[in-house]
Amino acid sequence: MQFLYIAIAIIVLFAALKIFSLPLKIGAKLLINIICGIVLLIVFNVIGTGLGIVIGLTWFNIGVVAVLGVPGFAALLMMQWIFR
Repeated sequence: MQFLYIAIAIIVLFAALKIFSLPLKIGAKLLINIICGIVLLIVFNVIGTGLGIVIGLTWFNIGVVAVLGVPGFAALLMMQWIFR
């Protein structure tokens, strides 16, 4: 009987891991993208100050770069150029 309880517990554990693995993967990927976006914006601001182009390090800009990646960064540059 004890073996049955252990087997059921293992099956439930594997099912829970399977159910929650996708949200954890998405969250981890988003966190990595946010960190990469912050680094990209900081590096660009260091280089861009000499060129006169600066993108502010705001939550909106970080979110755009984190979610959209390089096209989001290009969109921020275009917005900076258009609204200047």
